Amino acid sequence: MLKKQKKILIIPALDDHVDLINLAKQKGYIVITCDNNPENIGHFYGNVSKNISLLDVNKLISTAKKNRINAVCAFSTDIGAVAANKIARELNMHYNPFEAVEIMASKKLFREFLCANNFLSPKFQVIEKYDQLNLDDLNLPLIIKPTDRAGSKGVQIINEIEGLREKIDFALSYSFKKEVIIEEYIETDFKQVHGDAIVQNGRLLFQCLGDQYFGEGALRFSPIATTFPTTIPIVLKEKLIDELKRFVETIGYKNGGINVEARINKNGEIVFIELGPRFGGNFIPKAIEFACGVNVSKCAFQLAIKTPITISSYNINDCIFQLILRSTVSGKFRSVNIDDKKQFRILQDYSIKNKGDEVTVGDGTGNIISVYIIEAVSKDVSIEIIRNIKNYFNVIID
Repeated sequence: MLKKQKKILIIPALDDHVDLINLAKQKGYIVITCDNNPENIGHFYGNVSKNISLLDVNKLISTAKKNRINAVCAFSTDIGAVAANKIARELNMHYNPFEAVEIMASKKLFREFLCANNFLSPKFQVIEKYDQLNLDDLNLPLIIKPTDRAGSKGVQIINEIEGLREKIDFALSYSFKKEVIIEEYIETDFKQVHGDAIVQNGRLLFQCLGDQYFGEGALRFSPIATTFPTTIPIVLKEKLIDELKRFVETIGYKNGGINVEARINKNGEIVFIELGPRFGGNFIPKAIEFACGVNVSKCAFQLAIKTPITISSYNINDCIFQLILRSTVSGKFRSVNIDDKKQFRILQDYSIKNKGDEVTVGDGTGNIISVYIIEAVSKDVSIEIIRNIKNYFNVIID
């Protein structure tokens, strides 16, 4: 009797899901991809594609039942992680406590959880309109974010009260729930810590943490690169990992990736900015794979099908980094001129924009031209490239 072929639902069908899709197919699974954009590249690699919004969880569940899936994986999206966990719970598959995923995917619930469980958190308020804001307990500068979005969408900084209403309205326009969080900005002497972690059976198996760089001017809220490993002092790194372990245990997160964003405040204390219930976007998992040899996509697949993960000892190549090439102006994308390649080599080029595509500035992701995984001749050259991107990558916009 022929063994029935297993099926996995992968949501959404983004470009950074392609490795996961191909791996699942290599392992003999029928891959069903699902999101509300039939042009997403992942659909062209899967076996079956469905045009359903990740916010329409009931329809997703119905589709999962109809196709009798054996596993589900969201990989790199918060919205997808919530939907995937609901699907897994409904089909009695491998899942996390829903409250854990819901809290980690919501900036509001996440901040409330930190405060309730003795984790350090910046002061914050959650509002649905400008008139609800009370600035008496908040100190400038402040950060405004939609509570339910990622990828720097709608993020604004407040250095002065003038123009505050417009900034709040801008952030609200990106929120599905029409809700924003306003929190004190965490000053730090270090780069923001950024990377991915893997949890299986409630145990932190792996973490690869780096330094995250942000742009200037119009890109000051936008990440532009991550280098590995993080350069924070080892005692602070150990403290951060201990706090991450305590978070996993306290919230009850059992299986999955965690995208880590943290800062060290002026007192040397750990402040978690976000701990997303998924792996990082913009090909951070691929950068980690190149830098230390751990195949994060494979680990995500093993988590989805409930297979034990084994991670051998590894070293990090600190000359390998992720570079997010962004445009500072809107228009139509023409090309990228790359100079001085004697100083580095491009290991992977994930082109986001094609010639003639519209480029927009201010929405978090509309200005991304390409994501590169790069190996420089030295760590110093890596930093030089990041600090002076235009000297190496010249984006031509019409």
